[in-house]
Parts: sequence; structure tokens; C-alpha cells
Amino acid sequence: MSKPTAFGPWTVERTITAGSRGNADVYEVSGVGSRERLALKTPHGKPGSEPYRRFQSEVAFHSQFQDAGVLPMVEGLAPDTLSAGEHAWLVMPIASPFDHELADAALPQVVQAISQVAATLTRLSRQGVHHRDIKPQNLFLREGVAVIGDFGLVDYPGKPEVTGDGKHLGPIYYIAPEMLANPASANGERADVYSLAKTLWVLAAGQRYPFPGGLDVPQLRLRAHVEHPRAYRLEPLLERATQFDPHDRPTLETFADELRAWLDEPAPTESRPAPTLDEATARITALLAPSVKADAARQERLRSINRGFDRLKQRLDIVNASLGRAIIAPSTYTTHTLGFQWVPELDTVASPEVVRGFASQFRSPRGDVLFAWVGAQANYEATVRLAAAYMLLPTTGEHPVIWSGFFDVLPDGASEAWAIDALHRGLDDHAAAAIAAFADLIESAES
Repeated sequence: MSKPTAFGPWTVERTITAGSRGNADVYEVSGVGSRERLALKTPHGKPGSEPYRRFQSEVAFHSQFQDAGVLPMVEGLAPDTLSAGEHAWLVMPIASPFDHELADAALPQVVQAISQVAATLTRLSRQGVHHRDIKPQNLFLREGVAVIGDFGLVDYPGKPEVTGDGKHLGPIYYIAPEMLANPASANGERADVYSLAKTLWVLAAGQRYPFPGGLDVPQLRLRAHVEHPRAYRLEPLLERATQFDPHDRPTLETFADELRAWLDEPAPTESRPAPTLDEATARITALLAPSVKADAARQERLRSINRGFDRLKQRLDIVNASLGRAIIAPSTYTTHTLGFQWVPELDTVASPEVVRGFASQFRSPRGDVLFAWVGAQANYEATVRLAAAYMLLPTTGEHPVIWSGFFDVLPDGASEAWAIDALHRGLDDHAAAAIAAFADLIESAES
């Protein structure tokens, strides 16, 4: 078959990709009276075939949804019937795919690009849109900005069903397990999380394809493939994002937040060895029954939550030293520490399975108390809530919260370190206000 020379008003300048592989041919084209070169995609299938109906779905998606992180459609044509010599087509700007642009990129550059993609997928997911075909070849850089293309497998509200259960959907090397058998009923958001994590690993590790299964295997940890002092910080995210059970994976929003936190984390001032985990335990766990493995995962998550809480509690000890010097100069004031679970006025996570808290109390002669408090709450979702507060407890009346703050973070991840720093700053910044409120309470009691 001879190469087409034009599609409607678009003149073919050269072939970008064409042949039997894939579901479409792509050409570089120009329009009448314009010097800008664009890309035109035309499907292989005939009207009524599955590839053609996917192409129609892609054109319909672009007509209904626009986003700065999506490679835009300039013009599209996909009627239900085609006359002799007529073609369906979709015209878009020319952009360079990730597998070309990021082939030798440093880890921060890869994370920056994937972070932009995650943010776009988050916005689309809020509208009920899921790409379901995430891989390096469908992600592009356009004028330095990451954009998503090739929406042939997209799912969106009102879309006619093209593929039913029993037929796998998506790129086989990047596909989530549930998309192999039940794409129509699978959770599209968690499937995109899985594929995006595989994409990040492939680009960061410099591999052509990802290995099958999750990224919780010691040999697939990022630090084994990437020479970067903070590569290990991404491992908890990649491991959780590629869990077999979709409910065990983080949301797209959590995925995006974690990558932004990693990018914002300052470089270490001095080199330190990456933490090592017990590989023997991982090997043994892999041989045990699934129920035992699930229990081990829950225990590790609890340990991660406790580690984060203990790091936050260490910051409270630093704040206490400053408060003590300011408050207990008169010997009539004393300090006490006590176990303290959760400040009732703060928002709580849904059905918390883990609650930890610790408070220091500064007590006046009358018995009024100023609490400096830190806490952690979590259920078995991906994130844990870290919080801090100053609260007054008068002998009579209400007990107002002077200041409080909280962040939902990934245990052991970059966002946890950032949140602990932010809560420490909050305690420091509001210490003067807490002491002043305590003084006002004492003064009112003496008047």
C-alpha cells in the first residue's frame, strides 16, 4: 500500500511510525498556510473493529477533557463510517517520548518528570478519567514539560465499553495484575499507580522493560541500580505502589505528594550509609503462606509508624528544653511527661488502627496545665497522620488548642522527614504564643 500524501487539510511531510505493529500509523504533517509541523495518527482498524472503536474513544476523550498535562488534540476525525479513500485521524503537537528524552537522565530529572505525570493523573482521576496504558512510550516532554499522550485505552464517565472482562488490557510489561483478567471492573486509579511506579523504576534504573511482579524484591531495589544518595528514599513508594492487591497501593495523590517531597528534600550535608534491611527475612517471607506474608507486612508498617512517631517525639524533647527554661524559672513550676493519645479537637483518620501520643505538661501552682503534644494515627491505608499541638487545660472551663498541625505522609518516606521538620518549626514558631496564653491563664486566676 502506498503512503498517503494527505489527510483532509493535512499534508504528509514524513513518516514517524508505520507498519503492522501497533494500532496506528503516525506521520509528521503540516496544515494549509502554517509552517508548524504536527503529528497525525491514523488507526489501522476499520470502522466497527476494536482498534477503530478505541481510536474513536480517544478522539471523544480529547473533545471532552482538556488538561495542561495532556498532549492536546488539534483536530480529530473518527466517524462511524468511512467512504472509499477516507481516513480517520487525530492531529496533535509533536513531542519527544520519555524513553528517548530520559534514557540517560539523572534520578532527580526522572523523578521531576514522573512527578508532573502523577499530578496530571491525579487531576484526571478526580474527574473519573484513568489512562490505563502508562509506559515510557506514552509519556512525552513538550517544551520541557511532561505531558501524557496515547489515550486509546482511556476510561472516562460515559465511555462505551470496548473490552470486557476476560481480555487483558494495557502494556504487558507495565500492566497491573488485575488488568490481565478483569479490566472492565478493575480500579483504574490503582492500576495507573502500578504502571507509573514500573515506569519510574525502568527510567531510573536504565532498563528497557520492568521485571514481572512487585518491586519488593531485594534485587530490584532502586539503590541496587542507581547511584544516588537518596535513591533508597523512593523504595517504600515503589514497593507499595506495586503491591498485588490494589487496595494496598497508595492513591495517585499520595504518589504525587511523595515524589514532590522527595524533590524538595534537601541533599544530605554529609554522606551516610543507606539503611540495610534483613534480606534473609525477605527471602523467608516469600516462602511462607500469603496470610503470614500479609501479617508481616502489617507488622512492618506498624514499625514504620512507630519509627516516625519516635523521630517526632525526639523533636518535642528539643522544644521542651526551650519551654522549660522559659516557664520553670520560678521553682513553683514543675514539668511532667505522660502518655497522651490524641487531641480530641484534631481531625482523625477513618477507623484508626494505630494511635500513639506523647505530651509534656507544665503545671501552675493552681493546677492549670500547658500541654506540648505530638501524636501519630494510622489505619491500614498507605499513609500515617503525624500531628503536634499546644493545648491549655485550665482547672475550670474549656481547654483551648492554641496551635495544632498535622500531615498525612508515607511512613519512612521523604514526605515523613519533611513533615517532622514542619511540625518542629510549628512548635518553635508558636512557643511564644503558648507561653503567653499560659501566663494569661495564671494571671486571670490570681486576679
